[in-house]
Amino acid sequence: MNSPRILIVDNEPQMMDRLTAVLAKKGYWTSSTSTQLPIPNSLQGSYFDLVAFGRSISQGVRQCYEDILRFNNPKLLALTGISPSVPVVAEQVSMALNRSRQHDQAISYINYDINEGRLAVMMLIAKECEVEISLYRTNIFYGTSEKSLFQETLSAGERFVRFEESALSGFGAKFMVIRVDGKVFYMKRL
Repeated sequence: MNSPRILIVDNEPQMMDRLTAVLAKKGYWTSSTSTQLPIPNSLQGSYFDLVAFGRSISQGVRQCYEDILRFNNPKLLALTGISPSVPVVAEQVSMALNRSRQHDQAISYINYDINEGRLAVMMLIAKECEVEISLYRTNIFYGTSEKSLFQETLSAGERFVRFEESALSGFGAKFMVIRVDGKVFYMKRL
């Protein structure tokens, strides 16, 4: 199987370099560019599975890139980063690629609730699978950290997983990542 090809479009060279390195370690082929208009000739006619835009890229620029790239890539996936954290954006890229290739999903429904600082996750499991729930925490003082909250093989049926208050305590943005059989399936900023 060929490695997925990813184009990163951002105006922050350090972010592009770090994200390119992390995605390459995950086995993805990556290329990056700043938001030059018109799109560089080297990109026109190239094939990409996914284009990842930085959070600061305007809707107009994103649309222009997508329109031109979709001419040769009709199934092109496009996403905008949800975090300034490279590990979180890398998980977002993995999730988008995994979801585009899944036909027989092990989880058919996910919902969550936060009540009095306690996180509860409800999942409708369609077939037995390994489920891991992680929490990424990112802030300007300590950077990004990941904590695995739950990892278990679950059989078919409704499953509720509840976490103590301490899982969500502390400063910074928090992102819940759910992996199914080792692949990112769901991601949400809490």
